[in-house]
Amino acid sequence: MTDAPKFELPYASLVPRLVNSATRALAELVAPKRRGLAYSEANHQLINRHFAWLGIQFSDGVNRHLYDGDDGNGCRPLKNNHLRARRQLPVDVREIFDRGESVPSSNLEWMQLYVRKEPTRISQLIVRAVERSHFSRSEGASDSKVSEKKHSTRVWLPSPLSIVQDFLTIPAFPGSRAYVALTLRNYLFESFGVFPDNADNFGSLTKFSERDLEEAISVIWTSFRPRYFSKGHDTLPSRGRNNVDGLVRHFLSMNGVLDLTFRSKDAARKYFSESIFKTSNENLEFGRALNLKNLPELAEIVNQLWGLPIPVRGADTIFRGGLKFPARRGLVCALHGGPGSGKTSLSLGFAAALAPFGIRTMFITAEEQSADLKSRASGLVASDFRRLSFSPQSEDDWLKIVELNPTGAVENVLKALSAQFDKIGTDLRKWNASKAANGAPSIPCRTIVVLDGLHDLVRRCEKSDPSSQNQLQDFIESCKKLEALVILTTGVEWEGDRSIDYLVDIAMRLSQEGDALVGSKPDRNVTLSKARHQLCSPGTHGFQLSGQKGIRFTPQINYQLDRLAIWEPQLPDQSVYKDIMRRVISAARLRRQERWRADDFLKSERGTRIFGRSNIFLNGQGSGGKAALALKIATSPYVRASDESIVQRSEKVLVISFLYPQEYYDNLHDRLRRNRLLEYGKSKVPNSRVEVMHLYPGHLKPSTLFNRIMWALDESDLYGDPFTAVVIDGIHNVFIQFPEIERNQLFWPQLFSMLGLRHVSVIVTHTLLSLDVASGVRSVDDSRSDPLRHALVQKTDFSFEIDPEELDVGGVKFSNCFSVSTRSAIGQSYSGRDGLFWHRENLIFIAKESVNIQADFDFQ
Repeated sequence: MTDAPKFELPYASLVPRLVNSATRALAELVAPKRRGLAYSEANHQLINRHFAWLGIQFSDGVNRHLYDGDDGNGCRPLKNNHLRARRQLPVDVREIFDRGESVPSSNLEWMQLYVRKEPTRISQLIVRAVERSHFSRSEGASDSKVSEKKHSTRVWLPSPLSIVQDFLTIPAFPGSRAYVALTLRNYLFESFGVFPDNADNFGSLTKFSERDLEEAISVIWTSFRPRYFSKGHDTLPSRGRNNVDGLVRHFLSMNGVLDLTFRSKDAARKYFSESIFKTSNENLEFGRALNLKNLPELAEIVNQLWGLPIPVRGADTIFRGGLKFPARRGLVCALHGGPGSGKTSLSLGFAAALAPFGIRTMFITAEEQSADLKSRASGLVASDFRRLSFSPQSEDDWLKIVELNPTGAVENVLKALSAQFDKIGTDLRKWNASKAANGAPSIPCRTIVVLDGLHDLVRRCEKSDPSSQNQLQDFIESCKKLEALVILTTGVEWEGDRSIDYLVDIAMRLSQEGDALVGSKPDRNVTLSKARHQLCSPGTHGFQLSGQKGIRFTPQINYQLDRLAIWEPQLPDQSVYKDIMRRVISAARLRRQERWRADDFLKSERGTRIFGRSNIFLNGQGSGGKAALALKIATSPYVRASDESIVQRSEKVLVISFLYPQEYYDNLHDRLRRNRLLEYGKSKVPNSRVEVMHLYPGHLKPSTLFNRIMWALDESDLYGDPFTAVVIDGIHNVFIQFPEIERNQLFWPQLFSMLGLRHVSVIVTHTLLSLDVASGVRSVDDSRSDPLRHALVQKTDFSFEIDPEELDVGGVKFSNCFSVSTRSAIGQSYSGRDGLFWHRENLIFIAKESVNIQADFDFQ
């Protein structure tokens, strides 16, 4: 293999400039005379001016997640028309942009021409991150254990590294975070002058061991342990005893586990004053991130610092942060599977995903032609990855195919392969050493060797050589000496299938299931049975090969929850509430046939106040318009408990629908928005948005649905535009048309556990369906949903019954009306039957005359 052209790691030239830009943007938010950092008060243009230089770095279509907008996620493009015309920019503008500098706020002309005033993805990410770190502490109850006097002036901010890591991750492709993680990790190693003891090229920098890491984590744990008056909320200095302490603290803050904290705004301004990233500073301290319960497992942090991150969706969970190579730097993986299970495609997909790290692949095959393999490799690269600036232009840049076609009697195949691999190993070690000497970036692995179809070769050898098992052992040992990731694909029908697992470092088995079930498509699975040198997630996980997203894994639910277990569940936020159930029309006014006006809506004191981040359960008989009611609650604005002013923040709702398609909810949303103009009168009410995940009846796997929901929430977070509510509409239909989910009794507790860690309200609708049959009234789902329904009632913060009831007003009877009864409500008294009705067609609340109704709203 010949030397490849010198390259740098993904985003390596961008990272220092982006970190400095993020630092300057954070300084903007703690500047003197700057108002609060609430989203509605943030000046996005002042943030965007620090990132306008990105608009001229790439041609259109390349790295578009760094400068494009997305209306569905509330952000405009960072690159405007002036920046698209790079050649027409004045020379002095191009010069400051090429250096990654900010547009001076004093130059009003440049600010007008080159800086976006509206929110962009990067400005949204920064403002939301600051809101989570700082304002959620001052407003929420999670940090109430900390002395208010001690922390009243303290400023909490996210790490610039955390912002950069989120920004460089493609929102729709979570696996792309691996490209960022490795580069930022190396950036920290170089900044602190230390590097792990398995790295091959950091010059004269000091090595540190896993023992050093354990001691650094132990210091953090000691500080976070509750004692005396600290309640486990002590802060840590920026550096600690040595550079390893400082490295670990910045690394954990990069991953959102720690926050930067300062004693005052003045201290924060001093830290950010130079607008460059600093490894230590007397003004900087670290504290546990909001709602952090435990630090990640030490073994997972080891994987993240020593291992090779895999740019494949779900691989981060399965390999718990990355593939960790042993001290000899060679790792052997056995990949078993029957015909058509995807062994070759998974091997090629792994290699293609790792190619942007400069990792080259030698693919040795005894089964397929070179042209066919290159064509297949091309089809396994996700479309968004092809548009990255560091994506290889051709498969020839990273893939070398060797066709192994032995002829005649082959009695010493393994012996010949071992000898050949010894020679390859000598060449690879020389090549690795030359790369390190020439300043190539340090990575745990520089080469992948795939031997596709080992079972065919071994079967030939077994027929003629009784010592083949010894030869197999010698061959595996040769593989381990290659200083490479070696993937051996095998069938499942030969005798060595099991014995090889004892010899290799990682053992995985591919399979397909589901063909025998009516209405079920085949599901590909990968079973990880062994990973010798690291923490991993053993067991069976889903994986996919088709489509434009490349290869991807769907991890088991319990492993996803394991990684989230370091966080405390969110509690309802009683500083804000939705008052939509208090904005009603009286039954008397309903009799009028004319169009309603804003002053027709009155204030009912008995309406329930629904607090932020609540779990809400809507249950009832028949078709009572519960989907519309859930959407009405989810999209209505919050008001502040302190002064009843409307929170100027757009509500963004994710609907998980077991019933209706997107069009149905879009129609409801349009009607609800028109009503909102009347219900809130002259008040300025922010717009709301709705996205729908429509689920078709069939054999949908619980792990597939769980991960789809979690990744949809993560994608929205990576746009800096998180969902504020999740509506799960029609769970009764699960017990009729979704048998796989019904059979998994832990699915709903697991899903609600995950949602409980998010800053969202959760609204669930359930309908009691019944049929009149000869033996009497019988539940359609045979009461199979009763345990779930009872559990929801016990676990929810608000529970309402919506049942058909005729509304009689002065002898005039109204149809399409359903009584709304409060069955449970936290933080307030309730009387059960509130005298409130829900009008299914008009999508409004109606109050009987007996309900305590004030005069018209004092519209703000």
